[in-house]
Amino acid sequence: VKVYVEIKNSSGDDKVDINLLKKLLEEAFAARKSHKFIVVQTAGEADLILKGDVTEYVWMKDDPIDQVYGIEAAAIDAAMVENYARIQVQTALVAAKHNRILWSDRVKATATKNVMPKESSYEIIYPKFIKSIMIEIFKKRTTGTL
Repeated sequence: VKVYVEIKNSSGDDKVDINLLKKLLEEAFAARKSHKFIVVQTAGEADLILKGDVTEYVWMKDDPIDQVYGIEAAAIDAAMVENYARIQVQTALVAAKHNRILWSDRVKATATKNVMPKESSYEIIYPKFIKSIMIEIFKKRTTGTL
């Protein structure tokens, strides 16, 4: 299957490296064992097009309090001081021949780390995002065509 990756950045964060994200996505498709994907350089050559739009990139000095259950868990979460990063990408997998959306979703990845300056948060969050999107695209579904 020939695949083309098309990604853009609408997040407002000009430090998001779209070229690196595209490269990592292409490598992830090429590395798939269950299906044979060939990465192509134009949408015209492709059978499938992965379209992505980075809608949000957030870095925070302090990790927000998660939804935890119980007073003790909330207190522990509030006491931990960690840096936080989140990326959200609106994605769609499109059949190129008929321009039909096979799958779409907002895929997000987060990272927390004791010391994670914003500059280094990108290289930490990108692999987590790639893993998340590959799981979402290729997970077994009870309905649908994928």
